[in-house]
Amino acid sequence: MGGGWTAQHTLQRTMWLANGLLWPSYWFWQGAVATGVWVIAHECGHGAFSNSEALNDAVGLFFHSLLLVPYYSWKHSHRRHHQHTGSAELDEVFVPPVQPAGTKQPWYQHNPVYRIGHILFQQVLGWPLYLLFNVSGHSYKSWANHFNPYSPIFTKRERIEVLISDLALVAVAAGLALLGRSFGFVWLLKTYLIPYIVVNHWLVRRGWRLALMIAFLQHTHHASHSPHLLSFVARNHQLQLPTSRNSVPTAARTQVLGSYYAEDRRNVFQALWQEVGTCAHVAPDVDGPEDVYWFQSQ
Repeated sequence: MGGGWTAQHTLQRTMWLANGLLWPSYWFWQGAVATGVWVIAHECGHGAFSNSEALNDAVGLFFHSLLLVPYYSWKHSHRRHHQHTGSAELDEVFVPPVQPAGTKQPWYQHNPVYRIGHILFQQVLGWPLYLLFNVSGHSYKSWANHFNPYSPIFTKRERIEVLISDLALVAVAAGLALLGRSFGFVWLLKTYLIPYIVVNHWLVRRGWRLALMIAFLQHTHHASHSPHLLSFVARNHQLQLPTSRNSVPTAARTQVLGSYYAEDRRNVFQALWQEVGTCAHVAPDVDGPEDVYWFQSQ
């Protein structure tokens, strides 16, 4: 009896260690590594991984498909995002709401409950909502998404590549379904789906009301909606440089732009909390030109 109790107690402690510590550690680090893989595919889309376009597309298609990203579809829309960064009419993503001059920030923007709900929704669902429904993108006359070859996002020449992306995703989804059937949904949830959500979180950090953290902060900082858009110009000219050498143009453009170079050294989670509560919309000055928009925090 005593030995059985000891064995059961030891098993319970082992399960607590696995569920309370080891699995969360795996989710965090697997999500971090997968985000790095996502970025490699991103560099492939910019032609920065290799001098060979075919190799770039092969590696990008493989890695992005494993993360359920339509490689070619996103490659084309992302290129246009860089072409029209900061445009309230033509940018493909992170387009801020444009309000009339003098519009005040909504009262609930500073409410902690709203912020928490907004962050949870954004960091979990923002990325798939963007791919499916063009959430945060500029308006089109018909339904815009990244899976339909006839979506208004794409040109006729790009349709075949959108289809290739779709077929690659079907193959990955079939593989995941087979794994789930073989090992169970809980296993698939723990090993793939939760790290996938972690990847979405880090991505949404970059954008505007998307589920990507890297992008959310980059595009919602107040300097992103001001005359300091020279920083975007400098960034766009380095897109085909390998990521490992990004420090070279960074140092050079810092000297050229001087006081116009924007840099944010806040902790990323602190910045996420503050940006959700302050970056509400852009608007023209009351006495300024109507087509020049400024970040509004009041």
